[in-house]
Amino acid sequence: MTQYLDIGDVAQKLEARVGDLPVAQINEYELIGNTNIARVIATINPDKGSARNFDALASLFGGNATPIAKSFRRINGDYEVRCTAIGFVAPNRIVEKLDDERKSKMKVVSKNILMDPVDQSLWDVKETASDGAFIIRKGEEDLSELLATVYTARSDIRGMAVVATAFVEPEQYAYWVNPTLQEVNCGFVVKANDGTTEVICRQSGEAETIDNRLIIEVVSHLKIDVKRKEATAGEAAEDAKEYYAKIFSYDPEYLNEIDKIISGHASA
Repeated sequence: MTQYLDIGDVAQKLEARVGDLPVAQINEYELIGNTNIARVIATINPDKGSARNFDALASLFGGNATPIAKSFRRINGDYEVRCTAIGFVAPNRIVEKLDDERKSKMKVVSKNILMDPVDQSLWDVKETASDGAFIIRKGEEDLSELLATVYTARSDIRGMAVVATAFVEPEQYAYWVNPTLQEVNCGFVVKANDGTTEVICRQSGEAETIDNRLIIEVVSHLKIDVKRKEATAGEAAEDAKEYYAKIFSYDPEYLNEIDKIISGHASA
C-alpha cells in the first residue's frame, strides 16, 4: 500500500510544536573571561521540562547562539510554574569534517590553525577518537551584543551577584562547562581556590584548570576508592592523574549512572 506524506499535516504539527514553546527571557548575563561563552540567568514560563525549555531558549537567538545543553540549573522553587535558571550560552559555530580533499584546499597557518584562501577565514583543527579530525571556523561573534538584544530586566529575579558560585573541595566530583567544546564535562577536583579549580577530566584524562564560574554542580562521597600511594609535593600532580585514571576505570558503569542523575537535574 502506497503512503503519501501529508505536507499540510506536517506543517500543522511543526506550527503546533513551535507554538507550544514556553516564553524564555535572558534577565542577566556575564561573559566568562578568555572564553567566548556567557553565563546567564534566564526565565522560562511555564516550565515544560529540559528539552522544551532548551528549545525556547534557543529560539531567542535566531540561530546565532545556542544554550549549552544540560548546563542550566533551576535557582527558584520547584513549586513555581515558571523556571528561573542559571546556565551558559555560546555562539553557534560552523564545523566541518577535515578529510583529505578539504585539507588540500586549506593553507596551514600554524600547527592547529588552517586558512581557507577563498575567503581568508581561519579554522581551528580539532580531533576526537570518535569523530576523527574536524575544523571549526573562528568567528568574530560579539556574544555580549547578541545578548543585549534579547536582555529583559526584571526586579523580581535573583541577580548574578546573589547566586553563589559552586564551592568545591579536593576529591569531590565536579561538573563544569568546557568553553572550547561547549559541552558539560566532569571529573575529580584536585585542588581549588577562590578563582580557579584544578581537575582531572574524565573525558580527556588530563589535568585542567577551570574558572570556578564554569562549575555547575558537585557531588561528594562517591562510593569508589582505590588505595593511593604516598607522594611528595613534586609527584602530587602526576600521582593525581594516575590515581583518578584508576578511579575512572574501576567502575565506569557507576560513574555513568551518576552522570545520568546529574544530567537529570538540568532545566535546559
